[in-house]
Amino acid sequence: LALAYLNFLDDWKDDRKLLKLAEAGLFREEYFYVSQKYPEKCAFIEERLAELSNIEKENSPDPDVGAKCFGRIMGEVFYYKEDAFWGDKLRAFGEALGQFVYVMDAVVDLEEDISAENYNPMAALVSAGRTEDDLRYILTMLIGECAAHFERLPLVQDVDIMRNILYSGVWLRYNAKMAKKQGYQVHAEEQED
Repeated sequence: LALAYLNFLDDWKDDRKLLKLAEAGLFREEYFYVSQKYPEKCAFIEERLAELSNIEKENSPDPDVGAKCFGRIMGEVFYYKEDAFWGDKLRAFGEALGQFVYVMDAVVDLEEDISAENYNPMAALVSAGRTEDDLRYILTMLIGECAAHFERLPLVQDVDIMRNILYSGVWLRYNAKMAKKQGYQVHAEEQED
């Protein structure tokens, strides 16, 4: 809830789209209660989102800077309670997943962002001659790192569902975008496979 609310507020500050303000409004009351229960986590998320906003305003050409910042946010979300042994492993998984999500979002939005002259952390790589295959390789490496952290966790319940999401589900948006770009019609049923 905290991440959703703060992300909508951040989008509102960046784009001034009323829809984002309305979406934030839907979570305002719940965020109040979450921030009372987890004040340190919410403060940490707010600070990192402000840091991420500055990175994007400065048009940082290094995608690692923003990815690592968002990774720290997700690491904090996954580190849900003090746990000397598993806590650090959960945080590492969250950080790796956050980096993947940040870069995946940038890759999927790349063409639209370039066309609209919006900041995109992957634009500098494309300007330097990186291809779609290079970007897919980067994503594969990031999700591989995430999977390595995932497999170190002592998961039993619903682990098959989580693996399906991690190894397949995270690629749905990317695959749909690439198929559309190549002129293929992708149906919802095909995306689920």
